[in-house]
Amino acid sequence: MAIHQLTERVWYSDPVAAGDRPVLGIAAGERSSLLIDGGNSPAHVGELLSAGLPIPPMVAIALTHWHWDHCFGAVSTGLPVIACRETERKLRWMRSLAWTDAAIQQRVAAGTEMEFCRENIAIEWPGDDRKIQVPTASRVYAEGITLDLGGLTARLLPVESDHAPDCRVVHLVEEKAVFLGDSLYLNMDREPWYRSVAKTRRLLTALLALDADWYVPAHHGLYDREGFRRYAETMLRLSYAAGGAEDLAGAERLYTALTGKAPTEDDREVLGEYLNARRYGKR
Repeated sequence: MAIHQLTERVWYSDPVAAGDRPVLGIAAGERSSLLIDGGNSPAHVGELLSAGLPIPPMVAIALTHWHWDHCFGAVSTGLPVIACRETERKLRWMRSLAWTDAAIQQRVAAGTEMEFCRENIAIEWPGDDRKIQVPTASRVYAEGITLDLGGLTARLLPVESDHAPDCRVVHLVEEKAVFLGDSLYLNMDREPWYRSVAKTRRLLTALLALDADWYVPAHHGLYDREGFRRYAETMLRLSYAAGGAEDLAGAERLYTALTGKAPTEDDREVLGEYLNARRYGKR
């Protein structure tokens, strides 16, 4: 596992596509340290915790949302888990599930589990006798919460996201860093996957308003402030093009009119995601 020091008191791991390992973060105050997300397995989170970083004692895990790849390693750490009320509700549901190949496949067929998750659980948890322990939150909060780590403030803030209704970001105030969890990503609960224009605009507006020099997504590379501003501008331009068109061809024409250039393949994919949201009555 590659571990990087982002600022004097913040570290993060690289995401890994195989097994869908997300970024894990560590915020180290003068008195205590906070683990940001619990990893997708004991092996995943264990690599970070065994790195021997020069930090004060770890006191808790803050979950950014409920998905398996962010919490299946949490129990193995022995640390208390901090989660919002909606995250704990979803964790409770997951604690009632079986994790054999047959059980997961049955949920995929019923539409309550993604094929994408089935594939990656099989990579990270090979074999059929999986001893998966879904955590129980020891500290549950309603909306946001502020943690004092000793000279370093961690704010767990609710954001609107298509990816999951319980998405939180972790703003490390004095270090001007934000761990985004999966908040930037589209809804994958059913196909075709989608992102909505309205939620994306509100999300990006809220994130740009934070006093931050660094933005750390869970499954791709980090942004400095200027890089995140450029990303947000692109996503917003694409949202205006998709929001003003009835189909992909119309969205492409509008995007070209707005920007003076033809959309790239990546741009076309995002335009399609915005347009997919209309199939579910979302704007």
